[in-house]
Amino acid sequence: MRRRMRSAAMAAILAAAMGSGLVPLAAMAAVRGPDFSGREVFKIVSRLSGPRHPAAYAWGAFSAKGSYMRKTATLVFPKGKITVHRNVQHTAFYGPDLATCRFKIVQTGSFAVTRATGKYHGLRDSGSFRTTLHGGLNQTGRDRCGSKIVARRTVTYEIGTAR
Repeated sequence: MRRRMRSAAMAAILAAAMGSGLVPLAAMAAVRGPDFSGREVFKIVSRLSGPRHPAAYAWGAFSAKGSYMRKTATLVFPKGKITVHRNVQHTAFYGPDLATCRFKIVQTGSFAVTRATGKYHGLRDSGSFRTTLHGGLNQTGRDRCGSKIVARRTVTYEIGTAR
């Protein structure tokens, strides 16, 4: 009889605590974010003749190495995934240089982490990004360039604050 009274009393106390906005300790642990914070840098490197998924690196608040899925804008690391959303604010085109057929495209803007799983669950990160594409076109004659891209290297830096 006494055990039932204690159980009922505990249930009433928990219900009252949750109804008043107080959250039990067990629930707080489930909501808590990752155990790291501070400046975080993501680097994504893609090459024309490289692997299907570009290499992705992270350092700062945490370090990891993995790959980048373009279709879903997701960084895939061994201990979890991080999905980012970019907002392009400026694009600049340079070239092509007619003597070498080399060109460069630079995009800048802001980014934010929209979803994180695994070890990174609860990660909130946002900041600025810069993507630089260095490329080369085929030469069709002296001081003439074609339209076929024969070389390409793209590097993206996303620098933000992990919370």
